[in-house]
Amino acid sequence: MNKRTAIGWTVIALGVIGLIGAGVTYFKPQNVIAQKVAGNLLSKLDHLGEHIGEDAGSNLGSTVTDWSSEGIDTKSEEGDLALDVQNAKQLLVTSEVGTIHIVGSTGTADGNLHYKKGYQGNDNEGAQALQDIRIDVKRDGDTVRVNVHNSKSGWLNLMHADLDISIPDALAVEVSNKVGAIKTENLQNTVNATSDVGSIHIQGYKGSCEAHSKTGQLEISGGQDIQSIQADTNVGRVRLSLPASASLSVTASTNTGRVTNALTLADAKIEKQRVSGRLGDGKGKVSLRSNVGSIEITQE
Repeated sequence: MNKRTAIGWTVIALGVIGLIGAGVTYFKPQNVIAQKVAGNLLSKLDHLGEHIGEDAGSNLGSTVTDWSSEGIDTKSEEGDLALDVQNAKQLLVTSEVGTIHIVGSTGTADGNLHYKKGYQGNDNEGAQALQDIRIDVKRDGDTVRVNVHNSKSGWLNLMHADLDISIPDALAVEVSNKVGAIKTENLQNTVNATSDVGSIHIQGYKGSCEAHSKTGQLEISGGQDIQSIQADTNVGRVRLSLPASASLSVTASTNTGRVTNALTLADAKIEKQRVSGRLGDGKGKVSLRSNVGSIEITQE
């Protein structure tokens, strides 16, 4: 190869290198690669989030529910307590471990609480363990209070108290549970439910409704004269059914998972992980939030 040819090839090589350098500077393929990797990772996390949202919360709630199943408790005790709900306006329920089921009835002024205490440890200690579970019921003005607790609180004690409560449907309900599923049905007033670990199912409310869980799925339906709905969970799926005739501003978002909406919303902004819009005149407010889990809005 002569000197002139060598110089020519050198110039061409430098030109190619320059073009490559300019391309790297301008097009930034490293950013493209990073974005693609991040996109693939987010896609996988999103897919994982959907499974977690759909399965984890409900499975944890089911696990807690299973603790009270027949054949698991080494010792158990059942009974009934009357609730003085005559002319009452509100029911407040607090519990540590166990399922809570509240049903509203039309045309009745009576209230009843059926309980099942259970213990899953050493059979010789079972009788005392059941005595340690206290169910306190008292009337405080127009409020009926139910408090379930035990003197040896803790995960290792494996004690629980499952509650089935029937009340007039006109009572407002506020229920709080540390571990266990919450379900309310056929209520004609406001409902506020909170659970640290466990699913929340609200079927029937009037006016406003709140559901909060750290880990567990949330399901809300059957609302009347809806003014406000707030539902949030750290890990779990959120499902909400709304009548098309409602007047609500709707916002739903998740960090990991999908938001799906079957309603026709005015001023709609629809993204994969966030949906907002308006039903009717939008006077009421709906806020749905999950950190990890899908959100589904359907029409009743």
